[in-house]
Amino acid sequence: PGVRAAVEEFRPDVVVADQQAFAGALVAERLGLPWATSATTSAEFSGAYDGLPKVAEWLRQRLAELRERLGDPSGTADPRSSPHLLLIFSSPELVGPQAPSAPHIHYVGPSLAGRPHRPGFPWEWLTPGRAKVLVTLGTANADAGGRFLAVCREALRERADRVQAVLVDPGGVLPAEDGGKDLLVLPSVPQLALLERMDAVICHAGHNTVCEALWHGVPLVTAPIRDDQPVIAAQ
Repeated sequence: PGVRAAVEEFRPDVVVADQQAFAGALVAERLGLPWATSATTSAEFSGAYDGLPKVAEWLRQRLAELRERLGDPSGTADPRSSPHLLLIFSSPELVGPQAPSAPHIHYVGPSLAGRPHRPGFPWEWLTPGRAKVLVTLGTANADAGGRFLAVCREALRERADRVQAVLVDPGGVLPAEDGGKDLLVLPSVPQLALLERMDAVICHAGHNTVCEALWHGVPLVTAPIRDDQPVIAAQ
């Protein structure tokens, strides 16, 4: 109801809806407006449910029920994939052989526009002569990162003669300590700028981190946790 009220008040010519925010697509459908899908993960396009027919059918039924309540009951479009314009923030090469292709589908790659970050990253800490590794679980997995980050820290510390590492710890799960010249532990980092200087990324296979690392030509080690991450890791 809130989405419909906003659309009726603002009276847009086009609705752009996140792939997983079904209300935007269904409200636009009911009001007869063209709508575009912004697909922020490529997991939906690689046949993730092919081996899970019961899950696929359950999802189809839930979406059909939503359409009856919110959309045009006579509509046939999948609210996760607009028939007018589908923007996929990935590449067909990453999605794989099942990557959809049609005139209205556009693979736009990662969103690399400037983004705010805390000033003061100690760039001078990065010294030449050793490989640089970024370890991150993104911002939504802080509660699951304690053991992962601790093991990475110890493994990287053992290789300090040839590796220098930046660990992102937004949840503060690692004990406070001075990492010295070998390890830098911070709650957040300017990731795009940092990727330009990294030799490898160890991450949770979050779609943004994976695509940004690939864009910068940085190899990845992935340890998926949940949601779309196992699919992205497989891609």
